[in-house]
Formats: sequence, structure tokens, C-alpha cells
Amino acid sequence: MSDYFMGTDGFVWFVGVVEDRDDPEYMGRVRVRCLGFHSDNLNKIATEDLPWATVMAPTSSPSMSGLGTTPPFLVEGSWVVGFFRDSREKQQPIILGSLPGFNSEFPDLGKGFSDPNGVYPLQTGEPDTNRLAQGSVQEFHPSLYKRQKLKQTKVPISTKPLLDTVSDAYKDHGGQTDDDGVTVPLIEQRDTWDEPDPKSGGITTYPYNHVHESESGHVIEIDDTPGNERLHTYHNSGTFEEIHSDGTKVTKVVKDNYTIIMGSDRVYIDGAVNLTITGDVRQLIKGNYHLEVEGDYSQKIHQNHYVKIGARGEEDGGGNREEEIVGNHAYNIEGSQNGRVNKDVDTVINGKESRTIGITSDLFVVGDGTVGSETYQDGYTIICLEKLHMVSLNDMSISVASGIMSLKSGTKLNMKSATEMTLHTETSLLETVGTSKVSTTGTTWGHTSVGDIDIDGSRIDLN
Repeated sequence: MSDYFMGTDGFVWFVGVVEDRDDPEYMGRVRVRCLGFHSDNLNKIATEDLPWATVMAPTSSPSMSGLGTTPPFLVEGSWVVGFFRDSREKQQPIILGSLPGFNSEFPDLGKGFSDPNGVYPLQTGEPDTNRLAQGSVQEFHPSLYKRQKLKQTKVPISTKPLLDTVSDAYKDHGGQTDDDGVTVPLIEQRDTWDEPDPKSGGITTYPYNHVHESESGHVIEIDDTPGNERLHTYHNSGTFEEIHSDGTKVTKVVKDNYTIIMGSDRVYIDGAVNLTITGDVRQLIKGNYHLEVEGDYSQKIHQNHYVKIGARGEEDGGGNREEEIVGNHAYNIEGSQNGRVNKDVDTVINGKESRTIGITSDLFVVGDGTVGSETYQDGYTIICLEKLHMVSLNDMSISVASGIMSLKSGTKLNMKSATEMTLHTETSLLETVGTSKVSTTGTTWGHTSVGDIDIDGSRIDLN
């Protein structure tokens, strides 16, 4: 009589092949055809008639409540070793582990001791050790082949803008030779960078690379090869993360990437950053945005630039723009400049102001307009290379608080009034005519003097 207790009925071990792993109880059990105990004739013992074998897990897996690594990673065609818990009936096999080997040929699918689905083994003529671990044949692994195929090269880096119309910074250095004898170009040349090669630190050496590969081609490598220590996690789509022996980390995502941080994020980069984006960029910052640049800050925009301040609306307070430039401000506009200010404009110029207008200049004042309301300590000059027109729809006055006011014409000086014209001086009125003076009155001409009237000439004709 058997009591099935701790091998008291004898210890019988076996070597066999896994033919089924679709456990209806989801317990990780497999069906095993055991050498010497089961026939390879499928008509005598079909796969579905084989007993379910329990797979022993390592102590790193508690085999309880879903903890650890579950289910066991055995596939159809795996060779295993174990023992029968019931040594007489042999219906309760326990698997201790799997047995690697060297597949010289594919098995006969019409017989037992093989994968009924015809999937495994994947290849023959080489050991079951992963190619990535063997070293010499690692270049033939699908993950390395795909990484080489998808390798990104010649990624362009941004360049600084050339501001030769407003700055001589490039002209001062362009065309000169640096300390290495290299000619410095006038325009900064675009540079590129390449994705690092897989296993760029060297070749893996057996038996230091510990590889785990799933059925679909996911790979985890822990490479302890001296001088080429690496960590590598690879998804069969081509997405991977690899840490090289010098600490360099390469992360590649072949499709979309999502990063969600529910707290704060702090990033420190002790070096340069090159960011190249082939599509659009959108940033939404719901708080404040502070940018501090201790060096130069340049922007190079190939198309248009749009800025709106106070987008929250006037009812919510709108927004202001304040700038302080501790230095000079230079700009060049190849096209037109249009602007509108709905309220006042106050400009204080403590030094000189010079404006050159190539064609015409128009100043329209809807209400009362005053030219020269600002205070200029060193004078104010308007120079027009062509015609200068000043038009007022109503009244217009030109006033000089003190000093002399001069009107000078290179040829003729025309003064015309649609109705009356009044000339008033609080002291004397002096007229000096170089040659002749002609006055024409359409109707009557009257002159009244409180004192005497003196008319003197070599000849006086009164008609």
C-alpha cells in the first residue's frame, strides 16, 4: 500500500519533453512525455493523455498569490528533468528544471517527444544558449540586426542666426584663421550626431553575458564581460534602453513616448544639450515661466513669429510687457512695419535722435497735435531726402519759445492762405529783398500807420 509520503515509496526520476503548457487551471503545469515511461507513438499515448506536471520554482519565487515570476517559462519541445511524487502510479510528475542541448536536426513532428505545433526548436546546428551570450555569433541576433537597421544617423543640430545687417560680430571673426589653422566661416556650419552603435564598448565574451529572451523577441541582457559591462532592455518593436560600460545611456523609442510625473521634476545636466524635433512643439505652462541665461540667447525662426500678451482677456486684467536693455538695441526689417497703440505713448530720449526717411513721411493727428512736445537737450533735426508734407485738417501752429525761427528755401518759398493772412510782430518788421519786390492786390490795398510813413527810393511811381 502506498502512502505517497516524502519518497517512502521510492524515488523515480525522469527526463522528458514538454508537449503542452495550456494549463486549464492556470497553475503553470505542463504535460511531459517521459523517456522510458511513455511511447513516442501518438496513437498509443496522445499528448492530451499525458499527466500534468508541476514545475518547481526557485526560492526567489514564492509561488503564492501571484508573487514572483509566473507562470514558468517552459515551451513545447523543452527537455526537462524531474521525479514522480507517486513513484508507483507515476501520475504526479514534478519538474526540477530544463535541460539545454545541441539540436543537430529538427524532430519528427509525427512522433512524440517534440513540439506538436512545430515551432520549437527555432534553429539547428547550434547550442540552445542565446546567440547574444555566445559572443561570436551575436551579430546574427534579430535584436542587433534591427537596431543596426533602425540606427539614426546625421541628426542635424541647430545653428545660430547671422545678424550681419545689425551686428559686426560675425564680420570681425569670419574668414579669419583660428589657433589650429582652420578658417572660421562667416556663417556657423550645421553639425550632426549619430546614434551610438549597439555594444559600442566591445564584443561580448562567453560566459559573462546573462541573457533573458522571451518568445516574441523581448530581450534583457546583464553583460559582465570585463571592460564591456552593459545593461540592455529591448522590445521586439525596436524600442530599447542600453547602459554602456562608461555609464553612457542610450534610450530609443520607435513610436510614441509618454512621461507623467505627479510631483516635481528636477533635471541637472552638466554639459550641452542638442534637441532636434522634426514635428511641432506645444508647451502649456499653467504657472509662471522663468528662463535665466547666463550667456547669449539667440533665436533663428525660418518663418513667422507670433506673440500675444494678455490672452486671458481685458476683463481678467490682460497683461503687460516690460523690457530693460542694459546696452544697445539694433534691428533690421526688410519689409513693412505696422503698429497701433490704443492709448498714450511716452518716449524719453536723453541723447540724440536721427531718422532717415527714403521716400515720404506722413503724420496724421486726429485731435490737437503738437510737434516738439518732448524735451531734446541737444536739438531735434528732421531731414527728408525728397518731399516733406505737413497737413492739418484744422488749426496748425509752429512756436519757438525763445531764440530765432528760420524758414529757408533753396529756390522759391511759397506761402498761401485761403482767406486772411496775418503777420504780427511785437517790435520791428524788417524786409530785405535782394533784387525786386512785386506786390499784387486783387481788390483794395490799405495801410495804416500810427506814426510817420517813409518811402524812399531813387525813383517812385504812383499811378
